[in-house]
Amino acid sequence: MDGVTHEELKAAAEAVIKLLNEKGNPYTTIIIQQDKIVVTQDVMGIPLPIND
Repeated sequence: MDGVTHEELKAAAEAVIKLLNEKGNPYTTIIIQQDKIVVTQDVMGIPLPIND
């Protein structure tokens, strides 16, 4: 996304963040793409070690 500033991206996301805060929970994720929006909820998350 060449030419998009941090401020522009933050302004575009504000309505989605408000919706997440009002209707979502800590396990809700919204993925926005050009042709669709996907709402997902984590069922289980397990951190894995990183072998450096």
